[in-house]
Amino acid sequence: MDVHMPLLNGIEATRQIRSKAPGTRVIVLSMFTDQEHIVEALRAGAHGYVIKQSALEELLMAINAVHEDHFYLSPVVLAPVVEGYLEWVEGHALPTLHNLTKREREVLQLIAEGMNTQEAADELELGVRTIESHRSSLMEKLGLSNVVELVHLAFQLGIVRTES
Repeated sequence: MDVHMPLLNGIEATRQIRSKAPGTRVIVLSMFTDQEHIVEALRAGAHGYVIKQSALEELLMAINAVHEDHFYLSPVVLAPVVEGYLEWVEGHALPTLHNLTKREREVLQLIAEGMNTQEAADELELGVRTIESHRSSLMEKLGLSNVVELVHLAFQLGIVRTES
C-alpha cells in the first residue's frame, strides 16, 4: 500500500481493508519517514512500514515477517516510532517499583494478597507500626491515597495475579 494514491489515500484504504477483512495484512510502502505517517499507518491497521528507498531484500523480509504474523518496520523509521512511544510512556506509564525497598515490596504483596496489618506484621515478624510505616511510605512513593488504590496498582503491575 502506498500512502499517497489517487482518490483514496493509503492510510484510509488500509483502514477500510482491515475493517472489511480483518485477517488481511497490509504493508505500507512509502517515501515518508516521519512519525506522523508511520503512526497513522500502524493505527489504521498496517503490519509493516517499508520506505521506498529500501532494497528488494528488505521488502522481502517485511513480507515474510508480516506473513508470519509479525510486524515489520524499516530500520530508518524505528527512531521516530520509538521516540514517540517513549514520549507517550512518559505521560502514561504506571508507577514502577524500582524505588521501593525490598521490605516495601514484601509489604505491598502481602497487602495486595488480602492480609490486614496484623497478619502482615506476623508474616514478616515485624511490629504493626512498622507495617503501617511501610504502607504509608509505599503510598507516598507511588502517589496513592488509600489501600484500595495500592491493591489495584499491585494487580496492574502483576505483583498479584487472579487465579484462572
